[in-house]
Amino acid sequence: MGLFGFGKKIDPNSITGKIEAVVNPKKSAQNPATVDEIAVLVDASETGPEEASKALFKSLKSFKPTKQILALELLTGLADRSEKFRPQLANQTFVDFFYVNATVSWVDVTFKAKIIKAAQHWQNEYKGEESFVPAATLYQNIMSHRR
Repeated sequence: MGLFGFGKKIDPNSITGKIEAVVNPKKSAQNPATVDEIAVLVDASETGPEEASKALFKSLKSFKPTKQILALELLTGLADRSEKFRPQLANQTFVDFFYVNATVSWVDVTFKAKIIKAAQHWQNEYKGEESFVPAATLYQNIMSHRR
């Protein structure tokens, strides 16, 4: 391990390792089997949802739009496939991040469009579910800001 934890090896079979492989633009094939495999790992671990959330948020904060888009697609796929991961969508940190990135001018246009599309999906998928109000109302909040 390097100074301050930098250079620490991540187990490629861990949730974080699999997420890093999927969101790496040079390695990613982003196929459904990979998302399903990560969903199984997340569901099998008590801390799986938090570990996946942390790894995805790190990738979403990247300065590389391709990596951000892959992370957003994986997050959406995990929310659709993992009951244990789904509540992470209601995490205010995610919601605030997506709102800001969808409404500021300096964010990559493609990433912004993907956020809006995902937010619309979450609105349709989770409206009426009280625990998902932050994610379910994100699309409406983004659209009201854009007017």
